[in-house]
Amino acid sequence: MTRSVADARLFLDIIGENFEGNTNPRLNKRGIIYSEDLGFAPVNTDVRDAFRAVIESMRQADFQMIEDNPGLTSSVKTWAITACYDAAENARGSAYNIDYLGEVAKGFIDFGEQFSEADFAAAQKQRKVIRGHYQQMFKRHNARILVTPTLGCEAFPHGAIHPHKIDDTHIEMPWLDWASFLYDANLTGMPACAIPMGLGDEGLPLSLQILGPVGSDYEVLRVAEEIEKLIGWDNSIVTPANSSLGQTA
Repeated sequence: MTRSVADARLFLDIIGENFEGNTNPRLNKRGIIYSEDLGFAPVNTDVRDAFRAVIESMRQADFQMIEDNPGLTSSVKTWAITACYDAAENARGSAYNIDYLGEVAKGFIDFGEQFSEADFAAAQKQRKVIRGHYQQMFKRHNARILVTPTLGCEAFPHGAIHPHKIDDTHIEMPWLDWASFLYDANLTGMPACAIPMGLGDEGLPLSLQILGPVGSDYEVLRVAEEIEKLIGWDNSIVTPANSSLGQTA
């Protein structure tokens, strides 16, 4: 949504006028949790290499890095039931003509029609479980930040809705679980910031995600801005080959 973390902070200042978080937090380099796969997610080799390079760069910059994960499996079903059931419910009571929607949006609504109110209620209970696992992870390390890849693959070509394969995992119906790192922030309300971390084997962008507990928005942005400086991304042309930190050409 923005070209830099600084712009993202400005954007938050504008839309979050009554936000109660510390808008200018001190940079805390202690207790930064990281995970390259959350313990379960498929990740391509070029993404792992780039991610490990970022983590090493953070260590050299005196960040205290702790490898851990919340001890969960993919939340794709909880997310899909929540989002699609809600979309189908809203579509039923909408005054808008859904015929004007694109095929992907219609498919989203149609998928939600198969779920019951009981399915939705069970998904909401699971959201609390997911939130609890993250709270416990942060608490056991007295930490406020988690760093992961944003996706397990580089950006896929324009026109594609999702990648067909990540590492050895085929992305198949009905769940199409290709965004394993993204569901939990949506389900729990944790703030998350994604920043570029170079280019993959096909010369397309790779991305890093920085997350924190609910209410830590400005802390997430503070750490994200520091990592952005370490990576050296300045929206210029970057070298795709063997440049896992995206150094400018």
